[in-house]
Amino acid sequence: MSTSSALQIAKTLASEVHAGSVSPGEMFQSERELCERFSVGRNVVREAITLLQGMGVADLSKGHRPRVAAPTLARVMVGVSDAAQFFFKAVKARLIWNRPGFFWKQV
Repeated sequence: MSTSSALQIAKTLASEVHAGSVSPGEMFQSERELCERFSVGRNVVREAITLLQGMGVADLSKGHRPRVAAPTLARVMVGVSDAAQFFFKAVKARLIWNRPGFFWKQV
């Protein structure tokens, strides 16, 4: 399998966390369970968990199953920042000069 499989698994698990299916502090399913659930190998599951850690969704500690990360102000602010960047890229607004003043026009 590939990195795209790991990314898809990470997105699926993250959406489950955001939907409230798994609470902060709870453990994710075991590697074996995730391998069976997604029909992938252990390396792909490990890569997905690493991606979740990078997203701020999972806390990892050596020798233990990953846990759902508790939200912190820093993690929330990163999420808000990412959402704002996505929004402004999607809108592609540009500033147009108008004699009486400025106004925004969506392109």
